[in-house]
Amino acid sequence: MAGLGPGHHDSLLGRGERGQGGVWARFQSVTVASVGPVPGVVRMPRLVGFYHLEAIDAGHTRVTYQVDADPGGWLPGWLVKATTRKLPIQTIVGLRQQVAKTRGHYEAFLRKYDPSKGGKIPDPFVK
Repeated sequence: MAGLGPGHHDSLLGRGERGQGGVWARFQSVTVASVGPVPGVVRMPRLVGFYHLEAIDAGHTRVTYQVDADPGGWLPGWLVKATTRKLPIQTIVGLRQQVAKTRGHYEAFLRKYDPSKGGKIPDPFVK
């Protein structure tokens, strides 16, 4: 199980919201009864966080990224320090790369699902 170690979590639930304050993408860990224990893997008891994107102008977006996690076991101090310093930056860099890679690929999706472009949000996602 390469890449799976203390703190690994493979069951996340996400939800996006768009409004006057920008876009919120929230996520949290969930328990999936059908996924049993994996030897040598500690599942994270808690992982909750969000991205908040606010348009500054036509070419700039302010991104706020926050995560609160309980890794579910003891972790060495050096690993905690390295993760808390590097992971937020790596995440934002990855987000920037994904935006550049997929820019312009969502017009059909937006026409279908974005009410401001004539689309309709599917009923299961409407509050």
